[in-house]
Amino acid sequence: MPLRPSTRIRYTLGTHDGWPLRLWLSLKGAAGDAPLQPFAPSWAWLQAQRSALSAADWRILRLLRELDAGWETRAQLDLKPSHLVELLPALAQSHRCFWQGASPHTPFCLGASRPAQLHWKPLENGQQRLEISIPGVECFPGPEAFYIDIHLWEIGQADCGATPEALRWVERGVVVNPGEFELFLQRHGEALQRARLPLPTDFPTRLWHNPPTPCLLFYSIRTHLIARQSYRRPALIDAIRASFTYLGPMGRVEFLAEHHAAYQYRYFAGVLHKIERDLSEEQRWLAMLEQSLLSLSPLEAIYQGAQFTDGVLPGDLCVRSAREWQQLLLTQAPIWREQGWHISIANAFRHHFVASERWRVHLEKDHQGRFALGLSAEIEGEKQVLLPTLLQTLAATPELADIDFRDDAELGAGSRGEDHILGLNDGRRVVIPADLLALLLQHLPELFDQPRLDKQGCLTLPASQAGRLALLAESFQRYWHDPQQLGATLPQTLEREAFSANAWEGLNAHLRDYQLQGVAWLRSLANRQLGGILADDMGLGKTLQMLAFLLHEKNVGHLQQPALVVAPTSVLQNWAREAQKFTPTLRCFVVHGGDRMAQISSHAQTDLFITSYALSLRDFTFWQSIPLSYLVLDEAHMIKNSSTKVAKALRQLESDHKFCMTGTPLENHLGELWSLFEFMMPGSLGSEARFKRVYRIPIEKHHNETRAVGLLQRIQPHILRRKKSEVAKELPSKTEVLIPITMTEPQREFYDALHALTQREITDLLLADGHETTRISILDALLRLRQLCCDPRLLPLEDAKSLPSAKLDHLLVMLEELVEEGRRILVFSQFTSMLALIREALQQRKIPHLLLTGATQNRQALVERFQAENEPIFLISLKAGGVGLNLTAADTVIHFDPWWNPAAEEQATDRAYRIGQDKPVFVYKLICEGTIEEKIVLLQERKRALQDAITGAAELLPAAPLSDEDLVFLLSQTVTQTGAGTTTQPSEAR
Repeated sequence: MPLRPSTRIRYTLGTHDGWPLRLWLSLKGAAGDAPLQPFAPSWAWLQAQRSALSAADWRILRLLRELDAGWETRAQLDLKPSHLVELLPALAQSHRCFWQGASPHTPFCLGASRPAQLHWKPLENGQQRLEISIPGVECFPGPEAFYIDIHLWEIGQADCGATPEALRWVERGVVVNPGEFELFLQRHGEALQRARLPLPTDFPTRLWHNPPTPCLLFYSIRTHLIARQSYRRPALIDAIRASFTYLGPMGRVEFLAEHHAAYQYRYFAGVLHKIERDLSEEQRWLAMLEQSLLSLSPLEAIYQGAQFTDGVLPGDLCVRSAREWQQLLLTQAPIWREQGWHISIANAFRHHFVASERWRVHLEKDHQGRFALGLSAEIEGEKQVLLPTLLQTLAATPELADIDFRDDAELGAGSRGEDHILGLNDGRRVVIPADLLALLLQHLPELFDQPRLDKQGCLTLPASQAGRLALLAESFQRYWHDPQQLGATLPQTLEREAFSANAWEGLNAHLRDYQLQGVAWLRSLANRQLGGILADDMGLGKTLQMLAFLLHEKNVGHLQQPALVVAPTSVLQNWAREAQKFTPTLRCFVVHGGDRMAQISSHAQTDLFITSYALSLRDFTFWQSIPLSYLVLDEAHMIKNSSTKVAKALRQLESDHKFCMTGTPLENHLGELWSLFEFMMPGSLGSEARFKRVYRIPIEKHHNETRAVGLLQRIQPHILRRKKSEVAKELPSKTEVLIPITMTEPQREFYDALHALTQREITDLLLADGHETTRISILDALLRLRQLCCDPRLLPLEDAKSLPSAKLDHLLVMLEELVEEGRRILVFSQFTSMLALIREALQQRKIPHLLLTGATQNRQALVERFQAENEPIFLISLKAGGVGLNLTAADTVIHFDPWWNPAAEEQATDRAYRIGQDKPVFVYKLICEGTIEEKIVLLQERKRALQDAITGAAELLPAAPLSDEDLVFLLSQTVTQTGAGTTTQPSEAR
C-alpha cells in the first residue's frame, strides 16, 4: 500500500531497558490524529516509497538501516552510544520526535551546546561509574556526548571539554568496584592521566556484622521451561524463595539463600558500607525448613533437566499439590512465623490460604419488617462479609447441589474429597467449615439460584419468613451472631441504618464486634431518648466505645451542641489521649486548672468538654447555662451516694441525652443503682423512698428472688454489661492464690491482747451509748486489727513500733524471688502508710520500684515508666490506682491486705488483666491466719454465695453492705494458731 501524502512518520524516544527509538505511523487529517500504529516497513517497501518520504525521514531511515539492519521487523531500536552522533541531531531536526508518554505532545528541537561535568558517580551498590552530567537533564555518552531535555524539549551536545579518549572511557561504562580502589589505580592510573580524567574517590569503609533475618516469599509466576531440546514450554510455577536480610545503612540488604556471595556493598553519605553474611547462622535457619511438617522440594528436583526463565531460581522450594499448599499455609507457616521467619505473600500467589475464625450468621430487620441475613468471618483480624463470595463459589461448583446436606459427614468429606474453599476478591482463600456450609445450603436452598443481595452483601427475606428464621436460628446455635443479642438489653431490633456510610469517618481504631454492638446500643437508646449504663468489665474499652459513639453522632449531624464527660481527675488526661489517638476529628478540651474559665471562651467550637467531678460542682452555674447534646459520667459510681452535692448537682444539669460508664455499677447496695438511674432518667425507678421499700429491703434483707428478677427485667434494657470471659477470649489465664501468713509469736500475742481489749470496750459501749456511736467504734476497732495484721508499726502505739511484721517479711521474700524470675509486679494496699514501709524496705534492698498514691502528681509518667519495663515493682494504693490505669506490662498482682468489697480488688487486678494483656496473670492475696483478715475473706465468699442464689440476678445485684450482724461476726473470737476460741458465722438471712 503506498504512503499517502497526509501521512507523516512520528518518532518516539523513551527509556526501556536501553534507549529505544520507536517509529509510529500517524495519520493526520481534518478530524485530527488517528491512533498511533507501529511502523515496521521492509527496506524494499521504503525504497519503493522513496518519493513520498521527506529528505529528513529518508536520512533517518537510512541511518537506522546502517546502524541495525533488523530494526524494520521490530519497529524499535535500542540505541548504542555510537548511534547518537548522527541520529539524535537528525531526530531533533525532523520536528516529529517526541518523548514516550509525555503530555502535552511537544516535539524536540535542536538545542545549543551546554556545559557538562565529567566525574565519578558513586552508585548504591558501592561501585563508582564515570559519567557526564548536566543538572536537570539526561546525558548520553558516545563519540560526542548529547543531552535530552524533556522540560525545554531540546536535544543538543553536552560539552564537558573531555578528550576523545576520555569520552571512550565513559562510553565503555567503566566502573570501580568497591574494595578495589588501589587495584584500579595500579591498572589504570597512567591511562587516566593520559586521558585527563579525574581520579575516583577512595571512600572509607565500614563493616556491618548483624544477625540475619530469615525471609520466605511465596509467589506464583508464569514462565517458560526450557528443555534440553531448547523447547520453551509455558508453565505456571508456585514456589517459595528463601532469603536473608541484614541491617545496612539504608535499611535491610537481601541475600538470596541460593547465592553464596559472602558480602555486599552499599554506598551511603560518603562511606562504603560492607554488609557481611553469617553463613553458618543461615544454614541453621535453612535446616528448619528441612524439618517441616510437609516435604519441600527444590524446583530443579520437580522439573528435572529444565531451565527456568523470568526470574525463577532452580533452588526455590515447592510442594506437589494444592492440598499441600493449603496445609503449608495454614499449619506450617504459623510455626515458621513463631520460629522467627518473616513471611511475605506475593499478590499473584495462587494458594494464599489464611486462617479464619468466628464464622457467624447474622440477621437484621428493617423498619418494614424485612430481614437481612448475612454471613461473615474474622479473617486475619478483620471481619469479612462472605455471603457474596459463597454465591460465587456455588456458581463455580454446581456439583454441590447434588450433595445431601442433611448428612454432615458427606459434606465433611467434601464433594471431591477436598475442603470447600472460598476465594476472596483480593486473592486470599479460606476454608468454610463443612457443617456450616451444610446448614446454609440445607436451610437456604435459594442460594443455589444466585439470589440478589443487598448493598451489605446480605440476603433479603420477607417478614413472612420470621417463623422459618426462628428455626434457622435454632439450627445455627453454634454460628449464630444475633445483633439482637442486645435483646437482653433492648427488646427492639437494632436497625442497620443506625450506621450511615460516613459514620466512622475519623475513627482511628478497629472496633471489635462487641464494641460495635456497644455503640449500636448507645445509638438505639439515644434514638428513643433513653439513658443507659455501659457497664462492661474493666479493660474492655468503654472509653473507646463512648468516643466512637460521640464521633458517630458528630458525623451524622446529631452533635449539634457539645457533649460533656465528667470523670475522676485521675483519668482526665487519659480521656484526652484516647480522644486524640482514636477520634482526632472530635474537637476536645479538658476543662481543668485555675484558668479554665478564661480558656474555655476560646473553645467555642469544641465537640467534647472533659471535666472532673469536683470541678463540675464548682463550675455548676456555667454548665447549667450552656446547652449540651450529651452528658456522660465516667466511673459513674462516683455519684452512687444520691445525697452528695455532686450527685444532686449533676442531676440538675440539662442535656438531650445522659449516659453512665462504670465497670462496677453496684458496689454496696441497690440505692447506688437508683442514684444512677435518677441521673439518667429521673423518676424511672420511682422515688428513692419507694424504691427502698419495694426493692432494696425485700432484696437486700430478705433475699426476695421475685423482686430481684422483677428489678432485673426493669433495668436490663438500660444496662449493657459484657464480661472479659465472654468477649475477650484471647485473654490469657488468670490464677488467684490465697497465701496464708503465720504471724510471729510477738505479733500474735499483741494481736490477741488487742482483740480481747477491743471486745471489752465494745461491750461497755453497747451498754452505755447509742447504736450509731457503737457502730463507729466497731469500725475503728476493725481498722486497728487490720492495721496490726499488715504491720504493727501502723498503729499509733509505742509498744507496737518494735514488733516485726510476718506479712511484710513474706512479701519481701516473694518480691525478691519474683524479680529474679523476671516478673513484673503490682502491689496494692489500702494503707498508704503501709506502702511507705514497703518502699523503705525495698530501698534498703536496692530493689527498683515505683509508688503511686493519691498524692502522686504525674500518674501517667509513672505508668509509662512501668509499661516501658523499667522498674519491676509498682506499689499502688487501692483507692488511687484502682481505676484509670493500664498496666498490662504486669503479670503478677499482690493484694497486701483484703478489702470488704471484692469488686474494688477486682478493679485493681484489672489494671493488669485487661485487653492488651498477653501473659498469664497471677493474683496473690496475703491473709494472716486466725485473724480478722480470714473473717473478711469468709464474709466475701458467703455474700457471693447468697448473691448467686438469686437466680438470674447475680450479675447485677450487689453484695449487701456490712450489717450489724456482720460487724459482730468480724469482732467475734478468732481461731488462733493453737486452735483456741470459736468462730461465729455471719448471718445468712437478715
